[in-house]
Amino acid sequence: MLEILALFIGFLIVYHHALYPLLLRLLASRQSDVQVSHCLADAELPTINLILPAYNEAGVVAAKIRNVAALNYPADKLKITLIGDGCTDDTMAIATAVAQEPCCAGLSLKIEEHINNRGKVAVINQAVKDSKSDIVALSDISALINVDGLRMAARRFQQANVGVVSSTYQFANYSSSGEEAYWRYQSKVKLMETRTGSVIGAHGALYFFRRELFRPLKADTINDDFILPMRIVEQGYKAVHEASITATELECVKPVANNNRRMRIGAGNLQQAIRLRRLLSPAFKGVAFNFLSGKVLRVLMPVCLLLFMVVCVLLAEKHLIFALLTAGQTLFYILALFVHFTNREQNREQSGEQSTQDSKPRNKPNRLLAVIYYFASGYWYSLIGMVQYLSKSRTFKV
Repeated sequence: MLEILALFIGFLIVYHHALYPLLLRLLASRQSDVQVSHCLADAELPTINLILPAYNEAGVVAAKIRNVAALNYPADKLKITLIGDGCTDDTMAIATAVAQEPCCAGLSLKIEEHINNRGKVAVINQAVKDSKSDIVALSDISALINVDGLRMAARRFQQANVGVVSSTYQFANYSSSGEEAYWRYQSKVKLMETRTGSVIGAHGALYFFRRELFRPLKADTINDDFILPMRIVEQGYKAVHEASITATELECVKPVANNNRRMRIGAGNLQQAIRLRRLLSPAFKGVAFNFLSGKVLRVLMPVCLLLFMVVCVLLAEKHLIFALLTAGQTLFYILALFVHFTNREQNREQSGEQSTQDSKPRNKPNRLLAVIYYFASGYWYSLIGMVQYLSKSRTFKV
């Protein structure tokens, strides 16, 4: 029984990380991503409402407003709504001042300030309800949009079956090579998902959807940028990834904040797997395949990895292959811990704390070690987030 369990769990791990991407690539190669070649004249473009929820974004809000003002989209077709959600810094004052700059002349910018912090979900629900535009775009304040991004999105919406358009998420400065490799991989996966059925979720930095297809989100929704698009897919529409639309993140997330973000994402992944389980129906075809293989199995992976390690240890004495697998996994996690403690030491030095080895310069881990650490730590914090969600020991407010 232990051997069968080990083989089953091992298959799930290999399938999710290796076989599924290969199978997805094979299926995607046989399909073409149908795109409309007709370029829309200004008069044909749909109206877009760009909604920008903001909470304590004083460091980046000026750059965001100037970025929006430079977008190549007719002023009479674009409305920007910047909503301050109980900011306690100078975000709103800076936004108001930048809106008066010459570069923002003619920009249809509405700035709303709310004294109390209601959370991103409440902001989105109210802002979309108040919107009258054909297309709604949601974007983070800290992410800059490429100049033709809105036109590219409008072009994709010429297809009547397209309900959501997602962008390519990238960083101006990646915190590690592991992070960079991960997001490049995710962009490739999303392109292949588009060809095989539908993109599974979007990134909150920037995505677009038809306003009339919006369904209000539940107040406790964690990953709004996943559940909102997939609720539209449930209605029979397609979500597509447009590689030519980019959202460039300005902020480099600090380690502690990044770990908290991973826990929130882990909790959100579990929540969305439960709430969107209808998408696993064979009636959704490629969407069901991508959702099960790419998202539902990701929720199970932290548990699978732990169980696989335990089963391999129990079988190590009887079978050489399991002894080798135990040794390999042990080495993998030791390397991840090595990078973890190295990073922690560097963070202490950068924050001015006393280091035990101040005289020795420290180098960043090589690319392979960075990828190993990003992989292991991601699943670790994801597991913590899922446990917190199930035990209701933490409220994940966005």
